[in-house]
Amino acid sequence: MQEKELVKRQIVKKIKAAGDILITSHIMPDGDNIGSVCALTGALRLSGYKVDCALFDAVPEILKFLPGSSDIKRLAEIDKKYDLLIVLDSSSIERTGVPDLGKYSDFVINIDHHVCNDNFGNINLVHTNYSATVQIVFELIKKARLKFNSDIATCLYCGLMTDTVGFQTSNTDENVFKMASSLVKCGASPNHISREMFQNKSMKNIIIIGKTLSSLNFIDNGLICWGKIDQKTIKEVGALPSDCFGIVNQMISIKGVEVAVLFNERPDGKTMVDFRSKTVIDVNKIANAFGGGGHLRASGATIEGNLNDIISEVVNFAVGHIKTNYNSGLMKGTNTIESHSCGKQKGAKANTVVKSVGI
Repeated sequence: MQEKELVKRQIVKKIKAAGDILITSHIMPDGDNIGSVCALTGALRLSGYKVDCALFDAVPEILKFLPGSSDIKRLAEIDKKYDLLIVLDSSSIERTGVPDLGKYSDFVINIDHHVCNDNFGNINLVHTNYSATVQIVFELIKKARLKFNSDIATCLYCGLMTDTVGFQTSNTDENVFKMASSLVKCGASPNHISREMFQNKSMKNIIIIGKTLSSLNFIDNGLICWGKIDQKTIKEVGALPSDCFGIVNQMISIKGVEVAVLFNERPDGKTMVDFRSKTVIDVNKIANAFGGGGHLRASGATIEGNLNDIISEVVNFAVGHIKTNYNSGLMKGTNTIESHSCGKQKGAKANTVVKSVGI
């Protein structure tokens, strides 16, 4: 802990010395990374610092209620170099969506909570025991004695709530609730944030949810559940990437399901794979096998290749991993599935060349 405090002091020193700062985060934005970006940007600007914030992807509609989200630019718009680049909630450079961060700054601060973070920054502050990156941002704001208001509290609360899936994950400890209490005292409204996040779904999101849940596949009497969102369905519905938000969490909520896997085919030929587990199974290890990672109960990977081949390989690997490593009677002679792709041999491997993590 003393080492972390030293790193925080180094970060505060670099921030104070910077003439201008750029803040960014990972692709496929969620509540934790948007909340972290908006909160830190807001606190720094309120305290007199010159700060820009930009992401590779656009802010999802469901998160546009967050104060400061309208100020987030796209990284493609950034054409200058900054004194300092702060990367939030991203376990690797690849996760930012750009291959080279050096075009934005010669000095990078990496702040994250993923166990698979590869320490790509000049300074790295990684708390793998934290539930969300907003927890680290909150501590930094206090450490730097930055100004604070209800808008910043709202952004932090949103990140805390979404990365714990409504305070349900196994790493939701007393520190999470202490922080939530502090944020409410500072003006965050749990009712307002919950309503915006969980009771403000688009019609296309509901249609995608319905189509996905109605065609789920179950293995070993429902122990493992997997589903897919292919490009055909996305085009039929006219859905945006943000319309696929939160579906895997619905899958893991099914009684008896211990592992849920959602395959989300993208137009660029890659597939986003989200993993969730309920009690004892470490899905981070499964994601690691495909160049991804994240957390014990929530992880992800981006895989390049034919969708059906990817499904076959990932599901078969997950089944084998669980049978090998969890000999507590969870698995009862589960069968694997065959590859559906034409022109390849049965069980052909997908081309897992894209390194990525989720959540």
